[in-house]
Amino acid sequence: MILLGEKKQMFLKKLFTKWGESVEIFKPQNLKLFVLASLNTFKRSSIILLKNSWWMIPFFIILFLFGLGGAFFVAILEKFKLLSLGTQVGGFLSFLFFALPFIFLTFFIFLVVRPSVETKNFFYFMGYFKKFWAFFILTGFYFYVFNIQGLFSIYSVVILFFLDSKGKLTSLFYSLLNGIKLAIFYLPVFLILGLINMIKIPLISNIPLINKYYMIKLCVFTNFDFIIRFGFIRLFLVLGFSILAEILFLSFLTVYYIKIKHKDFHFFYHK
Repeated sequence: MILLGEKKQMFLKKLFTKWGESVEIFKPQNLKLFVLASLNTFKRSSIILLKNSWWMIPFFIILFLFGLGGAFFVAILEKFKLLSLGTQVGGFLSFLFFALPFIFLTFFIFLVVRPSVETKNFFYFMGYFKKFWAFFILTGFYFYVFNIQGLFSIYSVVILFFLDSKGKLTSLFYSLLNGIKLAIFYLPVFLILGLINMIKIPLISNIPLINKYYMIKLCVFTNFDFIIRFGFIRLFLVLGFSILAEILFLSFLTVYYIKIKHKDFHFFYHK
């Protein structure tokens, strides 16, 4: 019992020490450097995305049409009772078809933002497809089961840890563990990041021309009339602002992730 008490005290001491270290980033000089580094990452990532748009845009249009067609096909089968899947299964399949291009898009955004010594061109992106399986599982599970904006920061660092790993099944486990450790031991920063991400959607939704159309991405899974009524242009307008907001948020998160990972390398990776 005494030994357990000592371990608990050591854990709490380490936890509070890390919490104290985490808030140091909000000191004026540290915050200035952090913001400048994050904005530079955002600028660089946006340029990379534009440079690769020559193949990304056709790729996502094809995926989008495939997903839309697949979801519509499932809906037709259900409507005419040619296939009885049940509400939950049918809804999940429709979600899966239509979410596929957005999952790929999120995957590419992570690859764009994360730091790398490699040239970020077509071959760089294709080289990471071997890790897409874990990303697909984590992303599908997060958005379909949780879909809590406040937890997006934890989900994101798990993805970043995995992309920096060898991509094995055990890597997925350690990435989950490291993501949770980072969120717990640097909780003050993650609470603030979670709050920022939660208010991101209302901020985007109040941008002129987008107001009330932001929720298309959610409505589209079950209501195709909604898209037809408000048009594909607004859908892609929403998507464009969403991509920029995601890149900006991930730029701040990635800079912080790299800072902590390098500073406390042995805390996350044991020999």
